[in-house]
Amino acid sequence: MKKHALLILLFISLLVSSIPVMNAETQSTDNGPQPAVIVTGYEVYPDVLMKGDTGTIGITIKNTAKNPIQVSVTDPTVYMLSADIRSVELYSRDLKILNGKYYNVGELGAGESLLFTFEIEADIPDGMYFPRINVDLEATEDISYQVPVRVDSTPITLALLDVPESIPQNERSEVKIGVSNTRPNSVSGVSVIPKGEKMRITPSNFFIGEIGGNEMDAASFNITPQSRYVSDIDFEVVYRNGDNWHAETLNVPINVVEGKEAEILLTGVSVERSIGFNNYIIAGELDNIGTDVAGSILIKTENTSDVEPVQPYKSYFVGTLDVDDFGSFELHMRLSGDVTEVPVIIQFRDSDGDLKTLKEQIPIEFKEVEEEELSEWWIVFIVCIVAVVAVIIGYSWKVAK
Repeated sequence: MKKHALLILLFISLLVSSIPVMNAETQSTDNGPQPAVIVTGYEVYPDVLMKGDTGTIGITIKNTAKNPIQVSVTDPTVYMLSADIRSVELYSRDLKILNGKYYNVGELGAGESLLFTFEIEADIPDGMYFPRINVDLEATEDISYQVPVRVDSTPITLALLDVPESIPQNERSEVKIGVSNTRPNSVSGVSVIPKGEKMRITPSNFFIGEIGGNEMDAASFNITPQSRYVSDIDFEVVYRNGDNWHAETLNVPINVVEGKEAEILLTGVSVERSIGFNNYIIAGELDNIGTDVAGSILIKTENTSDVEPVQPYKSYFVGTLDVDDFGSFELHMRLSGDVTEVPVIIQFRDSDGDLKTLKEQIPIEFKEVEEEELSEWWIVFIVCIVAVVAVIIGYSWKVAK
């Protein structure tokens, strides 16, 4: 009885060991186990193409089999499950395939992967497209796989964030431009470039870099119109979608008005003699008749061969004058020769801190003044003589009587 039981157990174990054992990641045919090749992933670059863009489709295939494979303990054959790939090709009725075929790829070992990259051009309307990848295998069924490709031509947009209603001529004003990426994917290399004539704009290129999908950034510029005859500024945004450059332009009309500017005027000027040989004093007022404040105002006599500034006031510091304000000054000098004009220099700084310099000529008319004074003295002298003579004559007549 025990012998029969042992014989039965031995028979069952031999029967079980004769059943083929295969890896779940292999395929079996009449010729033995086969490799299992699958598509494990894909990537479209850029994520979303714009019409006319070129891009790439990358697809990864893998042989998921494991080596070595032995079918059973009774079959000593060991199978090395390499996949023999004849070709990998991309097909599409819509997208233009620029580089879509790989021939005679060769063997793909068990557990190994390969990446294939195809170049495409999306010169088609916006929408979803599904180009097909076909992997031609030597001993097993071909693989066919569809890759979704989205085409969306939504551009980057520019908008005004902060622009003054009017910009004074020769005055710096700030302008802010909003840059919005309403696309579903990010863009890179974003720059905003201003273009305008008869104006100074800084910076000349505002670099932003990358802007994510449905995000916004801003660019700031300082604008100084140098003429009132300026009508607009073009702001151009350039950016990359993948490796494709695109550009959009925003035209911004501006209103240039007469600029605020300080203007200094000499008024109430007088010239008088002073103590010392040929010493004179020039006195007067400096009026700010402009539309902006003038600071650090200084007036001085220019030193020439005929004009020598002397103490106590070779120069005179007036300080700051607001609009419609004035300040007095006094300059001392020594004149020589036949001087008809005295050159004076006026310096001040505007609200931007820029130094302004003016030069004025103050006329000298001393000879005319002296001749007039001499004539007046002669008249007084003659009147006095006449009066004395009249008194003497009157007194003589009185005595004679």
